Amino acid sequence: MAIKKQNILEETNNSEKSKKASSPQKFKKQKHFFLIVGIVSVLIILILFLSIMGVGAYKKQWSGSFTQKITKIFSFPVVVMKGENISQDYFIMRVNSQKHYYKSQKQLDLDQIEKTEELQGLKEKTINTLIKETFIRYVLNQHKISVAQKEIDQEFANSSAGKSQEQVEAKVQMLYGWTIEEFKQELIKPYLEKQKLQKIIIFDKEVNKEQIKKAESILEELKQGVDFAELANTYSEDPGNYPEKGGDLGWITKGQMVEEFEQAVFALKPRQLSDVVATKFGFHIIKLEEKQLNKFYVRHILIKPYNFNKWLEQEIGKISIWKMNLGLVNK
Repeated sequence: MAIKKQNILEETNNSEKSKKASSPQKFKKQKHFFLIVGIVSVLIILILFLSIMGVGAYKKQWSGSFTQKITKIFSFPVVVMKGENISQDYFIMRVNSQKHYYKSQKQLDLDQIEKTEELQGLKEKTINTLIKETFIRYVLNQHKISVAQKEIDQEFANSSAGKSQEQVEAKVQMLYGWTIEEFKQELIKPYLEKQKLQKIIIFDKEVNKEQIKKAESILEELKQGVDFAELANTYSEDPGNYPEKGGDLGWITKGQMVEEFEQAVFALKPRQLSDVVATKFGFHIIKLEEKQLNKFYVRHILIKPYNFNKWLEQEIGKISIWKMNLGLVNK
């Protein structure tokens, strides 16, 4: 009996010791739990707050110093759209370059109070330009197409031919306040990207189905014996056909025309018609009138492709774009 009582006492003492030992551990666990709950609660409140501010800045077009401070502190993009967002800092840089241009070329200081309306117009124009550039880059990425640095350098060399490096640097600095490399990235690269996308759209049969259909219809009339010059004067959209020239391009030699056009011409026999030929200018029907050695006398009918700028605006109109109240964005 004594042994049993001693065992009971020992078990009771051990239990008490275990409880005392587990109390600090339990307290630590509770402390960690409440800390985690607190952090999560703060994050939820912060996310909710920023969501409300986002809706206000983009959808409700809120203005005011408080909204401006919050959007600046948390680096709200000036535009949220497919592809990539447009940051406030980048937007401000592009606006400042345009302000620099206006001041140097038109002696117009848009920072003056009385020029507030003109500055707002410049901001709107700049943001629309940036949206187009961003969307063009997004579509090119979808096609896995990019502009290489060597292409940018070559275009820059072509545009500055005949001028010294110092002259070009001085001109770029005067116009935009940029370095040469900034000029390449901000003007030349977007220009080349637009050219690449234009070419994709021009050769897109779905986009140009009406234009192709029209060209094919004209080709059928020609095959039935209708006079080429007559149809050229009626349908050709080549501005060089004015005044009415019957689509006459005269004598051409290799290297004068774009590659697709030349390949079609060189494959023809005198008095023969081509199929519908697509080039960057649109859709051509070509007739080889005469050939002398390496000279070719040709006529053509041109149907222009779907207007690229119209296509671009339509496609941008299909995507969701959130623009911040531009009055919030200041340097």
